[in-house]
Amino acid sequence: MSTPPPPGTHPVLEPELVFAHVRARLEASTIHGDPRGGRERLPRLSRSATAKALTANGFRTLTGLNVTPSDLNKDGTQFLDDTETVLLETLALGRRFYGLYVEPQNPSHEQWEAVTAMFAELGAKLDARLGPVEQFLA
Repeated sequence: MSTPPPPGTHPVLEPELVFAHVRARLEASTIHGDPRGGRERLPRLSRSATAKALTANGFRTLTGLNVTPSDLNKDGTQFLDDTETVLLETLALGRRFYGLYVEPQNPSHEQWEAVTAMFAELGAKLDARLGPVEQFLA
């Protein structure tokens, strides 16, 4: 007979998450493909503030370098936290950075709390939030 793991030791399993402006509607980039409509539905986020927050919280590029604002220009650029349990991917339309796709890869509860706290603090500054993908669909 096996003993269940103590509370807090099992990994966090979350749905697909996005960090974006509270007014963002992702369908603008995936369905309409119109940059003008995208600007209305995908408000820009600060690359500088985001890069600083990510670096301060242990996120690096896949090559191990600190995150810079220019890293957030290209759609699909990936970053990992220092425990390699949370993968982030930039969401950009042209050179317009509008969010991050957040994919937890079995972080501990403590690791996940640190990541969500970072996004809560950054979100308060940028009028953005972390939430399930479905909440951002138009």
